[in-house]
Amino acid sequence: MEKPAKVDWSRPAKNDLLDIFEAMETLIGPDRADALIGRIVAKSEYLTKFPEMGGIHYDVSSRYVKFRYLLEGHYRIVYTFDETKHLVTIWGVEDARRDPDRLRNR
Repeated sequence: MEKPAKVDWSRPAKNDLLDIFEAMETLIGPDRADALIGRIVAKSEYLTKFPEMGGIHYDVSSRYVKFRYLLEGHYRIVYTFDETKHLVTIWGVEDARRDPDRLRNR
């Protein structure tokens, strides 16, 4: 059995979660906003066992870096997987209905 991958949240991805919570808190209330963040984080935990399960995010990938994504509701969890370190790095959480250039221009 292969060793589980470690999932690391970058500072911008953590900030995205905070932004999502703050925006949704006013719309749906703190309990439901907290539950949404919990679902996003729980979805990312699948990556410990299946780090390449996400689709390739062609809008931000290059020949050198392959970004992948998972969807949770309307949110896209954007990450990379370093096979040598067995490390998943989550780079951002974006509204899948928005312009993907936002992530590329960070």
